[in-house]
Amino acid sequence: LNAVFGVFPYRLSRAIWWAVSLVVLLYSLRLWERLASHQHSLPRETAFAAAAFTLLIALRWLVRDLDDCGQQLLLLGILTAAGAAVLYRRPLLAGALLGLGATYKLTPILFLPLLAYKRRWKEAAWMLVFVLGLNVLLPALWLGFPLTWQANGLFIAKCRQVGQAVRADPSANGVEDPKHTNKSLRLALARYLQTYPPGHPLFIPHPADVRPDGTVPAQARPHPLF
Repeated sequence: LNAVFGVFPYRLSRAIWWAVSLVVLLYSLRLWERLASHQHSLPRETAFAAAAFTLLIALRWLVRDLDDCGQQLLLLGILTAAGAAVLYRRPLLAGALLGLGATYKLTPILFLPLLAYKRRWKEAAWMLVFVLGLNVLLPALWLGFPLTWQANGLFIAKCRQVGQAVRADPSANGVEDPKHTNKSLRLALARYLQTYPPGHPLFIPHPADVRPDGTVPAQARPHPLF
């Protein structure tokens, strides 16, 4: 799915998807307002204030995601539309959107056991159909079944590798060096509960120990907030 981002030249692609992510964000906010009014008959002013307050709280995450062309905002729009489809009793559309979301980012697969727990069997069944269709059937039509099987095997092997890395160091993600800009709740907790030595990617030195040229000595103290 991310190959779609690479169809156009780099800067043009970033501009297009950045604009698309803003449109998706506005669509999500509008849909939240409709859902809130549908469920609780909230006045529009109250719904708007709640949305504005939510944006204010999430501003750091929004800025971080817009630096990445809004990939998480695209997922947010998909899942918002899926939630509306579940609420309005459209199981096929809900399953298709949730299957697309779980294909784009793995975490939405958690909606599958949630739907089963809520006894939304039609939505759960359609979601499973679309997950299998998008990850097995559709690639097999293009790549052939043996290569699709091999590709999914590599994906599972990568997931195991990531799991081993996380068990060894909760601040790691198994893909790249840990960063402070990663807003994952698990990684944020790990950063506050673990101690990192100087030289570690997550080590933040005490401001008084930073040299004028920006380098950090090996005996630097950690930042007091960490």
